[in-house]
Amino acid sequence: MAPPRGPRRNFANHRVEARGYSPDDIKARLLEVADRERTDTRTEAQRWLGDPPRERSALAQRVNGK
Repeated sequence: MAPPRGPRRNFANHRVEARGYSPDDIKARLLEVADRERTDTRTEAQRWLGDPPRERSALAQRVNGK
């Protein structure tokens, strides 16, 4: 039987680098995201416009109206 036509691929050259994170790290990050979403009190319009949450807003950090 003749070999197939076209370029031959050498899959032995494909290397995958080791990951710097574990499945537990991913699970913890997903839980953090879910917790932030659950405690987010912004309106849908504020989320769509990209307004930061109150604790991260520069305007909310003003002291005594200054």
